[in-house]
Amino acid sequence: MRIEIKIPSVENIEQLNQFVNSNSIKLVVFGESHGFFNDLALQEDLICQLSPKTYAYEMLEESNISSEKEFNNFMNHEDITEFSIISTYGELKPAVTMARNKGMLITGCDIKNMGRENRDFLKIINPTPEQKKHEKELMQRREKFMSQKLISLLRDEQLVFASLGAYHLRKKSFLWDGLENIKVLICYPTFKGQQKFGPTKGMKEEDILYILETKESYFNTLLGNTSIK
Repeated sequence: MRIEIKIPSVENIEQLNQFVNSNSIKLVVFGESHGFFNDLALQEDLICQLSPKTYAYEMLEESNISSEKEFNNFMNHEDITEFSIISTYGELKPAVTMARNKGMLITGCDIKNMGRENRDFLKIINPTPEQKKHEKELMQRREKFMSQKLISLLRDEQLVFASLGAYHLRKKSFLWDGLENIKVLICYPTFKGQQKFGPTKGMKEEDILYILETKESYFNTLLGNTSIK
């Protein structure tokens, strides 16, 4: 997985730690693909350089793993066992294991089951106006929950690494509510020069380029304008 660092004073990934420390960066937000391609190795590379203390993982929802006992209990579940209505333990284990091996506190940062009662939403092809309204309100509630969770973690004054679905990095995402005064690095996937919030036809892993830049730079570019607001 390739990465381009768009920070003028940083020429390579090895220089990131000095930049983060000297500029009081408190949060790194990584837009992951939810399994459409393997971006976990890139997350690990960044974590190795930055040594964050906390791994905020959207897919872990409202659960936390802060002890060896909790980690073992999590890993003892069969891979095919449902963790929630939209994921299995096997799907989450690689990220959880990586974070645990790095000695980080692992905490979820999304509403349980994404705020849904079942998987019926996956069957909807042509949503009605009422269904569109519901989805918009649910997304707002989820992203505000994510924002509040990250804000609570940032009170410890230690670097937090947040692994969230790339869709939540939209410029008008409610994720950014309350983070206006927080210094953040944002890492997001692009395909053929365009920021991507989900899979695209013809997308191959070798064609994906991740961009890493400051929040200020990110919000000053033309990328990321897709919005549900």
